[in-house]
Amino acid sequence: MAYKEVSRVEITEVIRQWQAGRGIREITRSTGLARNTVRKYLLTAQSYGLVRDGPPPTEDQLIALVQLNRAGPRQVVIPTDEVLKPWADQIERWLKEDKLKLTRIQELLAQQQCLVPYTSLRRFVLRKGWFGKNSQTTVRMADTEPGEVAEGDFGRLGLMWDPQSGRKRQAWGMMIVLSYSRHGFLWPLFGQTLADVIEGLEATWAFFGDIPRYLVIDNFPAAVVGPDPLNPRLTRGFLEYAQHRGFIADPTRPAHPKDKPKVERGIPYARERFFKGGQFRDLSDLRQQARQWCLKVAGQRVHGTTRLSEQSKEEASRGNSRGYGVSGHPKPATAGQVKIRHLR
Repeated sequence: MAYKEVSRVEITEVIRQWQAGRGIREITRSTGLARNTVRKYLLTAQSYGLVRDGPPPTEDQLIALVQLNRAGPRQVVIPTDEVLKPWADQIERWLKEDKLKLTRIQELLAQQQCLVPYTSLRRFVLRKGWFGKNSQTTVRMADTEPGEVAEGDFGRLGLMWDPQSGRKRQAWGMMIVLSYSRHGFLWPLFGQTLADVIEGLEATWAFFGDIPRYLVIDNFPAAVVGPDPLNPRLTRGFLEYAQHRGFIADPTRPAHPKDKPKVERGIPYARERFFKGGQFRDLSDLRQQARQWCLKVAGQRVHGTTRLSEQSKEEASRGNSRGYGVSGHPKPATAGQVKIRHLR
């Protein structure tokens, strides 16, 4: 096969489209370069410090990328297994003991100047037998209208120091995701009582500036009286709150995570990419940092189907939202306004 030299203009275009959010296949069709060539320049660009949501390449970085075209003997490519072999024990500990995701492991390896593609890292882990493929089939659900549906979930974030009690306490996270835009809001809390849940939902409506028509919820005790797969019954207090705010609560079936697929991975993602390694003075500081993380990190993710960031799609849909809106709705509820009765 004849050797084709890639010009500086073509390299600049590859980096520009990559930073604009396009995938390797789209860049290949647009530039006419081979997919492996595009992948080579992107991987090398990342090793020089370029990031997808960062500034354009500097003059020195472009010169370094152009040098890949120089004639002469090529640098011997080391197989990925040989690159990862010294890190095998550490990768296994990250997976089995720290329960880290492969995306986080890839980031930690890159910090140690071990740069490997995600697919190569995943193949390496599969060959080691550290986790297997999921044989279950996933079917994409139809998109909803703006403001129509939101999904909620609870999960553990981890232990943190509580100055008020003078001890470490388990921090929980309540994640609400809008089904249309996938934009989410994380509300950390120490308990799951009805008062805690109402406080978190009020913060959620204020964050989104809207209230959905339907809220798909997990079977947590403050909202659902026992996990009944056929006829779930809401608690009196949560039902009164839903009526006060005007949304319809729709409990999922127990042990059926696909009933709320858009939020199901929200808590693990927040725990992995926000809570772990963070420093928080108290619960109030944790909540403030969580809000900023939702706006500046999680909300800026580009969705694989819509090719839009979650926050930008949510903002664009506000004018067409079918939700109720906070301004024209009854004033926010508190635990004192909604009668809280003990579960029986």
